[in-house]
Amino acid sequence: MIVGSLWAHRIHVLAPQFEVLSSSDVVRYSYPTAVFLRNELLEGRLPLWDPYQLAGFPVLAAQATGILYPPNLLLLAAIPAEAALASHAVLHIFLAGLFVFLLLRRLELRRGAALAAAIAFALSEPVLIRVYTVFYLSTLVWAPALCWALVGLAKRPRLQEAAIAAFCAAMGFLGGDAQGFLYGSLLAAFFAAALGLFLVGQRPRFVGLSLVAAVWFLGWIAPQLLPTLELSQLGARGLDGLSLAEASWGFLPWRSIALAHFIPWEGWISSAPHGQLAPRVTWLALAALPLALWRRPRWLGLTFASAALLTGLFMMGPSTPVFRVHHALPLGDLFRSPARMAPFYGLIWSILLGLGLDQLLCWASERTRVASRLASGLAVGLITVDAWVMAALPWAVPISWDHPRTGPPELVRFLEQQGQESRTFIEDWGHIRSLDLLYKLGMMNRVPVVPDYQPMIPGSYADYFGKQHLWHGGLSVLETPRHPSDPELPRLLDLMSARYWAAQTARSGVIEGLARLQTTENATARRVGNSSLFLRETAVPRAYVVGRTRVLADARVAREHIVAPDFDPRAEAVVAEGPSLDGELRGSVGAARIRLVKPHRVIVDASCHAECLLVLTDLYYPGWSARVGHEEAAIVRTNAIFRGVRLEAGRHRVAFVYRPNSFRVGAILFVLSTAIALIALLWARRSEQSARA
Repeated sequence: MIVGSLWAHRIHVLAPQFEVLSSSDVVRYSYPTAVFLRNELLEGRLPLWDPYQLAGFPVLAAQATGILYPPNLLLLAAIPAEAALASHAVLHIFLAGLFVFLLLRRLELRRGAALAAAIAFALSEPVLIRVYTVFYLSTLVWAPALCWALVGLAKRPRLQEAAIAAFCAAMGFLGGDAQGFLYGSLLAAFFAAALGLFLVGQRPRFVGLSLVAAVWFLGWIAPQLLPTLELSQLGARGLDGLSLAEASWGFLPWRSIALAHFIPWEGWISSAPHGQLAPRVTWLALAALPLALWRRPRWLGLTFASAALLTGLFMMGPSTPVFRVHHALPLGDLFRSPARMAPFYGLIWSILLGLGLDQLLCWASERTRVASRLASGLAVGLITVDAWVMAALPWAVPISWDHPRTGPPELVRFLEQQGQESRTFIEDWGHIRSLDLLYKLGMMNRVPVVPDYQPMIPGSYADYFGKQHLWHGGLSVLETPRHPSDPELPRLLDLMSARYWAAQTARSGVIEGLARLQTTENATARRVGNSSLFLRETAVPRAYVVGRTRVLADARVAREHIVAPDFDPRAEAVVAEGPSLDGELRGSVGAARIRLVKPHRVIVDASCHAECLLVLTDLYYPGWSARVGHEEAAIVRTNAIFRGVRLEAGRHRVAFVYRPNSFRVGAILFVLSTAIALIALLWARRSEQSARA
């Protein structure tokens, strides 16, 4: 009730605006992804591939989409995306408090202390701010659940408790945020070590069952883990890690962390670099610390006080050895922004608050039962009032937006009428906080567009567009103060079939810049709603045939060749392997037409007067196979990053199908792990029944 009323008041009564950089992830990423996922689920498909952004993207492999997270699947299958995201937020804020309550009750804290700590965490700034980073919130709430399961495993080392721990860990991973999962796992591992030292009576059995839980966990996340690892190996960032300077981006100075215990909510704390948010928790948590350390058993207070200290030092980045040591460990160099540990800092202080209040209630209970109840009610009431007053949802969410299609309706209708034969380039020019015209207009409305906003970009895209490993997919053909124009970019977009270019009409400088780059003589921009469209006749169709090929195995060398002025993409193609074709450079060698485009299937009708190469300007990526008629055909990497299929003279129907082995193997491992777990649990239950008999 508290969470629901807070949501209704902050979002629907106060009605905040969404146009701020801080809420851009839900604008640019979470909501369009949710719309796409819902559309696919309603058509009976589990989305594996997104054909509508760039030249295609293995959408399930991007863990941040949270496609296999059960609450996402259930909510999006039942209700519209904007309502699903609102329900997701309310549900997970509630779960954040529920799991803290269950954890502290399992640690034998009094009900009032556990409830106060649960409310303090659920309504804390580090949790509420994650409403705008949806997949981090999904992952975050399972950290206290995993700690709760570990306490159960420590107290009663049984297979049932191991299965619950594996389930909580799997839900955290499937939630979608790898960095949040890593930080939650570090906290759980620290807590498990303390349990092993101070609480567990059957230490070898606890360790053994923890390993069993780890194996089940890996099996249950395999359908997500294996595609994600495949994309990571082929991704722009890869698994090579970040330098210490790159990983340190977004740390918090010690003043921000210290003052976060006292300063009321004022939005972004100005002393934090890179716009990171200081982890404000209720001011009573710091006051409760001495009582938490006094409470018996004292190892519990010391454990979480140590965790709070280490976490605070971690968030300070390279100025302390804690973050530097973490960066040197395996997986420690994969992520940046130490301040993203803030939600776990808030979790730890909420637990310390509960421990301190429990000691206070213990003293009250030694006097009279009435005094104990009064103290408990007063503590819960005080924490609730403090958390409610300080709690803020300062920006709007999709359910309150007026125009949620991320593009003018007239433009969307025009692009839908163009079909799938070409793509549209969206010139956003860094304007990422408005719904007027966004990159992910494509996946929301099922029209092919360039570019994209995606944290895990395949490395072939980065190489193709000449970007660095931290690139998230944004492109602009115009000169900006921060980014000089790339003279090769229009050519690269032509080769990606970007026939139309769109920009917001209100931005005159952008319109004039794009007008100079259109290739149709004496043409004027087409006004479509509040946007302008420009035509690039030099753009190749999405499917076409050529009679001549050149073999260049190195993708970088191939890129240099295709951007050269004398390269004619309509007559020649560069392939990575196989024999070359020596057909005529002049004259028509045939034709191709896209017959069907679905996320996992593309059908092309092609005809050739002689042996030719069918070029499909979709991304060359593992998992795609091709059939020419009823015969299997090899897909060859073409023009650096696209797909090509060699055809004999005549008419052909070519079907491209996406069936990634990484997902199929992961699904098999999931089924096997589930079957083994069920058999083991049934066996354990029968053994317990026999022992009692």
